[in-house]
Order: sequence, then structure tokens, then C-alpha cells
Amino acid sequence: PLSFDVTAPTPMPSYKVAGAQFAPGMKLTQDDGEPVVVNSIFPNSWLSSQGVKPGESFKLVGYFSVDRDGVFQFQLQHNAKIALVVDDQPVYRAEHAELTLDYVPIALQHGLHKIEIVGTASADARLDVRFGYDGTRRLQPIAMTHIP
Repeated sequence: PLSFDVTAPTPMPSYKVAGAQFAPGMKLTQDDGEPVVVNSIFPNSWLSSQGVKPGESFKLVGYFSVDRDGVFQFQLQHNAKIALVVDDQPVYRAEHAELTLDYVPIALQHGLHKIEIVGTASADARLDVRFGYDGTRRLQPIAMTHIP
């Protein structure tokens, strides 16, 4: 008989931000430099509606809280070059020419966490991000915070 042990991943501890003032939304910075606050990433064509041009680099940064320790999941559906960084740790990197859905499990401790989505927009770029513990929901920047 085959026998094996499964060891649960070590969860990332909550993210510490000393003395920061938070504001609603996520901060989007692109090649032209001036950051803007994003309150929605729906529909999945939101990058172009925010002025991100094909071939342009961008970074979307925000903070969110989880209410329990556990293994959560990000779902990223995109047709661009994308990296996902959580609490300053790279957890995903992919480049897709066609719209593709990828799953990214991540163990987190209860509390505050930082998310960065870094990428380069393709022609007709599409990006949908979902997150959850028991099921996923579209990421809602308006329910998140950023440091102005």
C-alpha cells in the first residue's frame, strides 16, 4: 500500500505597516507615473478604461484583511504578463496570449495583508481577479485600502 503525509503550508503572518494612514481603494501606477485610486476592476477590460495602454507596465497595490487562518485562493484570468505578490513575497508569475484562468492557493494568517498585481498590458488586455476561502468572489478594491 501507498502511504504519504500531507503537511499544511505555513501561513504568511499578518502584514505590519507602522504608522500608515489608509484610504479606500487600491492604488494603480503605470508607466506615466502618476498613481490613481481604483475602486472597481469590473468588467475584466478595466485596465484600458483606466488608461493603461498595450505594452505599458502597471502596478496595482492594496491591503485586505482575512478573518481566519487558512489556505485561501486567488483566481487570475488574464491575457497579459502578470505577477502576483502577497506581503512582499512573489506567489505567481505568468504570461498568456489568450485569456487563461490560473489558480493560486496561499496560506494566510488572520489579519492584514498586502497585495500587488504587477504586469504589462497586452493589446485588448483583460484581467479578472477573484479571492476567497470557501469559494471566491471578484476582488473589490472599494472594500480594500491603500496608503496614499
